[in-house]
Amino acid sequence: MFEAIGELLPLAVGVSISPLPIIAMIVLLMSPQARLTAPVFLVGWLAAIVGALLLFSWLSDLGLGSGGKGHGAAMVKLVVGVLLLGLAWHEWRVRPAPGEVATLPHWLAAVEHMGPLAAAGLGFGIYAANPKNLTVGMAAGISFGAHHLPPGQTIFTVIIYLLIAAVTIWLPILGYFLAERRVRPWLDEMRVWLTQHNAAVMAVLLLVIGAMMSGKGIAALAP
Repeated sequence: MFEAIGELLPLAVGVSISPLPIIAMIVLLMSPQARLTAPVFLVGWLAAIVGALLLFSWLSDLGLGSGGKGHGAAMVKLVVGVLLLGLAWHEWRVRPAPGEVATLPHWLAAVEHMGPLAAAGLGFGIYAANPKNLTVGMAAGISFGAHHLPPGQTIFTVIIYLLIAAVTIWLPILGYFLAERRVRPWLDEMRVWLTQHNAAVMAVLLLVIGAMMSGKGIAALAP
């Protein structure tokens, strides 16, 4: 179990520092319906994270056999790692030039006016519809599926993964509910910084995870 948690830890951190959902969460917290929409956004986000983890874990076990630790699993890890490195290169290429103001998807402008149902769908969709998030989720599922933990350990491991992967969403929401006036200025500053550095943050994140997955794949291919 602890080996599985250790392998999932960097991937959970990778999910947690993905800028786009953090920005969406901040916009929701600055909206008039924050106390309704932010918690259900978190529920949707958690559902997408655990859904991807379990889905890719099941698919890797179904398709690779040998406990997820044979040459087939090694090749999948290597391919996923190379894909992540390619995504990192793309994010680095499209980052704003010095002095250039970054732009975000136009749909973020509508987030402030979302109701609870739409916010829940956004929380799920912002993970499920993002190739970068899904690729990290695939890497996590492959790593998790290789361990075949008993039910109790599976539940505990998934909870730890969720707590870390969603910490940048649930912690600001908790802070908002406990100390709204103190948290609001910090949230606005964070939104501005993440908007400007979104691509650079994602590039570094994908580079680290891609290198890790590629290294695991290469090591597993060794005789």
